[in-house]
Amino acid sequence: LGPTPSLSLAGYQIADMDHRFYLALQLPAIESLKPNKSPSLAVTTSGLPDSQSFAETLAGRISRLGSAADTHKLTLMRLDGLVELEDRLEKETRHRLLTSVANIVRAASVGGDSAGQIDAESFSFVHSNQVDIAGLADRIRGLACSLDPDGEGVSPEMSMVDLNPDGMGPDEVVNACLYIFDRFISHHGGEFKIDCLS
Repeated sequence: LGPTPSLSLAGYQIADMDHRFYLALQLPAIESLKPNKSPSLAVTTSGLPDSQSFAETLAGRISRLGSAADTHKLTLMRLDGLVELEDRLEKETRHRLLTSVANIVRAASVGGDSAGQIDAESFSFVHSNQVDIAGLADRIRGLACSLDPDGEGVSPEMSMVDLNPDGMGPDEVVNACLYIFDRFISHHGGEFKIDCLS
């Protein structure tokens, strides 16, 4: 999955061409359709960027959002029990589970390319405030349960952080994201208290 491009459609009837009707389709430049990825992108087994690569991707994404960043969130999601579930699955089913989870969070993210896997059980993505996070968690819960031979699945735990870079430069955004990822991972089972990027 990638970003969905905007598409313009126009119709023309040209008298000088025997009144033939022509359709014109306009897509954005190819460069703007490319995912916002660092050249040294490190990818996890789910197909999503790892924490460092994702933080670098986020710096560019947040910069492009500009003032619209106020209407977006960075969600951190831990799938409690994912590692144990992977151990119970055959290789092919494990791959299907991880790529399906990656596709779900990628599809909910800004531009379809603003998601990453920050550790073995944790994912993160930037999304608009309109995204149904509870519904997304239910989809992942249902998917994991359907693939688990024991029927246990995973328990998604979510935390959201406001995107408010407050004049931070790209390097500062990368460092802030990595700090947030680290705090979220280390607070497993505890209270995560960071609510803003800056």
